[in-house]
Amino acid sequence: MTATGERSYMPRYDNPAEVFSGDVLIRHVPPISDVYEKEGLPPAKSVDELSAGERRFLEETGLLEEIRLRETVRTIRTPKKSSRNSG
Repeated sequence: MTATGERSYMPRYDNPAEVFSGDVLIRHVPPISDVYEKEGLPPAKSVDELSAGERRFLEETGLLEEIRLRETVRTIRTPKKSSRNSG
């Protein structure tokens, strides 16, 4: 909640074509461009818009693929914790 009392919402990224078991928790992580827009920041540059030096630095530090992942919606699936006591 912001100081104004308004709730902020991110768009939903559900894929109705996928079917999941009840034992998996699914979380969608928005692309960085949507986060920047939501926060009122200047548009995020895509990897393709970066200079050759910036791309080279990201490659050398091993961050290029991580940055590319941030440009798309990611789906994180984790097993739900069991509420049963195992004892």
